[in-house]
Amino acid sequence: DLDKIAATVGRDPMLAGRLLKLSNSPLFGRTLGVVSINQALMLLGLKTVKMATISFSVGAALGGVSVGDGRDQEFRGFWRRSVTSAVAAHQLVGSSRPDLADEAFLCGLLQDIGFATMLHCGSSFEAIDAGHPDVAAEQAGVDGFTHADVSAQVLESWGLPAILSQPIQHHHDPDGLAEDASEEVTLLART
Repeated sequence: DLDKIAATVGRDPMLAGRLLKLSNSPLFGRTLGVVSINQALMLLGLKTVKMATISFSVGAALGGVSVGDGRDQEFRGFWRRSVTSAVAAHQLVGSSRPDLADEAFLCGLLQDIGFATMLHCGSSFEAIDAGHPDVAAEQAGVDGFTHADVSAQVLESWGLPAILSQPIQHHHDPDGLAEDASEEVTLLART
């Protein structure tokens, strides 16, 4: 029910403000200002509101994290890379499969959440480039697990669907997907 969602969003001033800002952005070509949560929800649509809410929540949760040991710069690089990947994935997939653009955005945003999780838990990475660990070095040093494996586990523990966790687990090796993986999962992993 749209009114219930609006009431829930309205209880979080930061979320309400960000959704209003998004709905008034040039992305949605509005000439008249969106001034209510209900208007924003109707303009954006429920799926976009869900994706935006997850994005804002992840950003808020990770934005203030300090990992210590002088690794905060690596963490900020990770976050910049995640947002850049999300926007690029949305654009790439959206041009050919607009029905998957939001999922592509989330895959880009969350593909390296395992890296952030491992960094926060004290894992050490020998080679990091622009906020991303070297996968071969990472596998050798963390009991054979990569940040992609951890990312998939985190998403599954959050109850997110396989259309997000499977491509994320295989984003460095899309050919490693099961043969019966859906066309959508394969496209998202390759993107």
